[in-house]
Amino acid sequence: MTHSIKRLISSFLIIGALASICSAFALAAYNPPDNQDSSAYLDSYSVGATAKSGGIVAVTADVTAVVNATEIGAKNIYIYEGSSPTGIFTCVAQYSSDDYPLMLGTGYTYYRTPIYYPGTVGKYYYANVQVYVADSTGSDSRMEPTNTVCAHN
Repeated sequence: MTHSIKRLISSFLIIGALASICSAFALAAYNPPDNQDSSAYLDSYSVGATAKSGGIVAVTADVTAVVNATEIGAKNIYIYEGSSPTGIFTCVAQYSSDDYPLMLGTGYTYYRTPIYYPGTVGKYYYANVQVYVADSTGSDSRMEPTNTVCAHN
């Protein structure tokens, strides 16, 4: 009976050690997404691209601020075009909130599609969006890529 108790205790210890090692590897491998990189100004954000009919590519920004922002939204948007979803992309357009004031709003949240880019049917597009929050004490921004879409009719 003593031999079976030792074997049972040994089995529990081995299982516990393996579980600890697996947990350590899982925690070491965890890398939170960029949009969870909040700050004193940015609470959360996400960006996206949607292919619309006629080759139009819509770029959307969803930004939440920690502060009651005097400016919140997309400070700059860079549109990239490629011939395949995994090929080389070239910047074909850039939009600034200085020229397109609807790219920014005020308050705690911003959810808009400020840019509709007239793409070419059959080409692939994504955007780099500079999400931005500012108030009277300062500002913060992050550059975030959208998903890639194929422009269609």
